[in-house]
Amino acid sequence: MKYRSLRCRVLPLVAIVLVASMLAAASRSPIHVDTPAVSQEAIASIRQSADRVDQLLLHRWTEKGIEPAAIADDSTVLRRIWMSLAGTVPSLEEIRRFESDREPDRLDRWLDALLHDRRSSEYLAKRLARSFIGNEGGQFIVFRRDRFTSWLSEQLHLRTP
Repeated sequence: MKYRSLRCRVLPLVAIVLVASMLAAASRSPIHVDTPAVSQEAIASIRQSADRVDQLLLHRWTEKGIEPAAIADDSTVLRRIWMSLAGTVPSLEEIRRFESDREPDRLDRWLDALLHDRRSSEYLAKRLARSFIGNEGGQFIVFRRDRFTSWLSEQLHLRTP
C-alpha cells in the first residue's frame, strides 16, 4: 500500500522530467554542418564568369548605344548589400567601421560577415515564409508562419543543407 502511494507520487514527476528532457533534446539542432572553405580556384572561376558577363553586357550596350552608369563607390555598394540581405541600412557605427577599414578586400569581408550575421538569415526567412505561407491574418496562419520563420531562420543561420 505504501509502495503504491509512493509510486503514484513519483511516477508523474518522472514522466514530467522525461518529457522535459525529450523536448530539450528535440529543440537542439541534431546535425551541425561546418561550411566548407571556398577554394581560391572556385573564387577565380566565379570572378572569370562575372568578368565574362560584364564583357557581354558591355558589348550589347555598345551595340545599342547605351552608356553604363559610373561604378558605385564602396559605401553605396555596402548600403545596397545591406538592403538586399538584411532589409535595412547598416547602423551608423557599422558605417563608420566600414569607412575606417582601408583594406582592398573590405567589401568581400563585409559581405561574408553579413552572410554569417543572424539578421540576414532572419530577413531571408521572413521573406521566404511570406512566399510559402502567405501574409494573410488569422490566428492559426500567423502562429504557423511565425513558427516556420523561426525554424527557417535557424536553419539558414546554421547553413543546414
